[in-house]
Amino acid sequence: MKKYYQGVLGSLSFLFLISNLIMTTSLYGATQEVSETTLEEVVVTAQRRDEKLSDVGITIAAYSGDTLKQQGITTSSEIALLTPGITLSGTYGGQSVQFSIRGVTQSDFNDAIEAPIAVYVDDVYVASQQGQNMALFDIERVEALKGPQGTLFGRNATGGLVHMVINKPVIGEVSGYVDAGYATFSTKKIEGGINFPLGEKIAARISGVWNSNGSIWNNVYPDNSSPDISPSGQDIGNQETFAGRLQFLYQATDTLDFRLTLSAADQNLSESPWTTLGATVETDDFGRVIGSEFTPATIFGYIPEDINDRKVSKDFALSDLNRFDTNGATLHINKKWSEVSLASVTSYANYEKTFMLDVDSSPVNFSAFGNMSDTDTFAQEIRLSGSDDKLSWTAGLYYLDITAENAQGILGPTGSIFAGLFGLGATGVDPLAVFKLKTKSTSIFSQVFYDFTPEWRLVAGGRIIQEKQDYDYFTALFQNLDDYTVDVNAPILALGPHPAFNDSRTDYLWAGKLQLEFRPSESMFYYLGFNRGVKGGSYNGQYFDGTPALSPSEIPYDPETLMSLEAGIKYTDPNNLYAINMAVFRYDYTDYQSFLFTTLSGSVKNYDASSTGVEFDATVNVGGGFRLTVTGAYIDAKVKDFVIAPGIITNTRPTYTPEFSASMRLAYSAYNVFGGELNAGAWVNYQSEFFHNAKNFNASVIPSRTVTDLYANFVFEGGRYTIGAYIKNVFDERYAIVGLDLSQACGCNLEAYGQPRTLGVRVGYRF
Repeated sequence: MKKYYQGVLGSLSFLFLISNLIMTTSLYGATQEVSETTLEEVVVTAQRRDEKLSDVGITIAAYSGDTLKQQGITTSSEIALLTPGITLSGTYGGQSVQFSIRGVTQSDFNDAIEAPIAVYVDDVYVASQQGQNMALFDIERVEALKGPQGTLFGRNATGGLVHMVINKPVIGEVSGYVDAGYATFSTKKIEGGINFPLGEKIAARISGVWNSNGSIWNNVYPDNSSPDISPSGQDIGNQETFAGRLQFLYQATDTLDFRLTLSAADQNLSESPWTTLGATVETDDFGRVIGSEFTPATIFGYIPEDINDRKVSKDFALSDLNRFDTNGATLHINKKWSEVSLASVTSYANYEKTFMLDVDSSPVNFSAFGNMSDTDTFAQEIRLSGSDDKLSWTAGLYYLDITAENAQGILGPTGSIFAGLFGLGATGVDPLAVFKLKTKSTSIFSQVFYDFTPEWRLVAGGRIIQEKQDYDYFTALFQNLDDYTVDVNAPILALGPHPAFNDSRTDYLWAGKLQLEFRPSESMFYYLGFNRGVKGGSYNGQYFDGTPALSPSEIPYDPETLMSLEAGIKYTDPNNLYAINMAVFRYDYTDYQSFLFTTLSGSVKNYDASSTGVEFDATVNVGGGFRLTVTGAYIDAKVKDFVIAPGIITNTRPTYTPEFSASMRLAYSAYNVFGGELNAGAWVNYQSEFFHNAKNFNASVIPSRTVTDLYANFVFEGGRYTIGAYIKNVFDERYAIVGLDLSQACGCNLEAYGQPRTLGVRVGYRF
């Protein structure tokens, strides 16, 4: 503990040293002439109210909708590529991803499990992990908040949250836009929206997007050549997305308004685009698995295709196989009195998913994996807020009801090796784990901001949570009716092989915040904050993979608690020429929920963990219309006393946690260019290597990567028309984003890769 406090004090001393250097530099910079392009003022709602980014004592990355469009960013998962300290975790060949912030991650692909990084859309929590990867359209901005946000945002924001803030209807205005684009791999996108009045007090806004791309990975396995699985061997990487949103705003009075939002989205995707690498396990004299190494071939003798040529060889592969559908409705009510405001958010959402993939991702008919889930959520939040000269506050109630039904397992298609283990090779079989998790969470929360002097502010908040859960689980062998469906509704051939399990429990949890902020001038801002974040416990949904069943005590796992201490400085040059932000943090975890994938299945266990890190970002107007932004993050993280094998215990690094990450963006703006505005830029993003498996074996390393993007846009006639072009991944780097360790099952590891080089053009019209 003494070393811990010494480290914190040392970090604070370092920050104050940096701040002194910044202030010295600012005195020099103040004599410079203000450039034509000054820093834009970014307004965020990270503390449930409108504030300048430089006034918020939280580490935040914020991107406007226009900035994302300029670069051709179309999905939420691409935010992680732009932001140091944020990575992606997940499975399903990258078709299902979750955010990981500062080493706070959860890579369990059980759809009944919620992630420790909360994702919100228009103030509504997205409970489904699959729902975190969404199309971005009609977006005002995206805010990525780092560190526990449990007092104000509450639900499972242990490590932070990502909030998509949408464009809202405007009373008395007719306006709209349409954007269209075309890119490599037959990538097409059409996005549009229109705002129109329905009377003096009512406005409507309709917006939507359609995007699709053709195959990216060429499957060299001959189509329809398998005598057992048909069709087979199709190219993969295809996807098509439809998403829409309809909003009605009723401004009843100057102080009361109602906004109803109806939304829906459908994703159709190819079979999961995993690629294969040969991998073999290393055992000791006692037969314990103590490592894994890459090999040229899998245990089936298959030598993987060269991924640099964008080739795969998979028998179980369809270009149109997987589905994810969501729909929802939300009612926002806002009421203002003279000193108090009320906000009510009522929401319902349904998420349905059917996903399948080739387990070995090779031409061998070994096995497949299937998942089918149906999740319903209902939430009600009521917030009151008020302020006077020195005190502002927010308080409220939150209720969330989730019913998640899930069936998943290793499937044995017709003629597969896996089906043969059950003596059912001729017909195939679907051994599935079927479970239902009902969660009811009720909480009360409050946060206050007290300015006890003009320079000093105290921030204090807390949330008390009651969490009720009911879990039912069983396994069974289902008759295989179709090799390309999860046959959960088929006749049951036999129960087992794992015992049924059911459980009910109630937990009481709490989150808290205490922060001191100091603003000696309009330009300089310091903060030192303590946060306690918490994420509820859950249940493992192990399916049959030939390993022993979990004992009843291993199926539930405990809530995790994160104690965070963070200190930061934010400085904006008085002449608005540059801005510098820096933060240091220390995390201490109790009962960190660590997911370990072994053989063909996985489970979550609780461990203690810790991490220490430094983050910074600096933006400088370098003159001549150029603006340079440099950001970076360093994270030293460990999971303590992790059990590698029986009797082998060591510290490991959390999955999907690179030690270093950085980005550099050079943006250029020029006015009166042929009567319009030209904006262009380059964005370089670096990420060091990390592990995709909790055991940290050599064959589970995701190598470092550097990705460069370029863009240029010409805007003319007062912003009415836009013509643009972009190149993503300029140097066509093959970089893995997620992985899966199957070395004990097929002598292989699976990896999914980021987008190859993509060239695109876009046109836009505003009115």
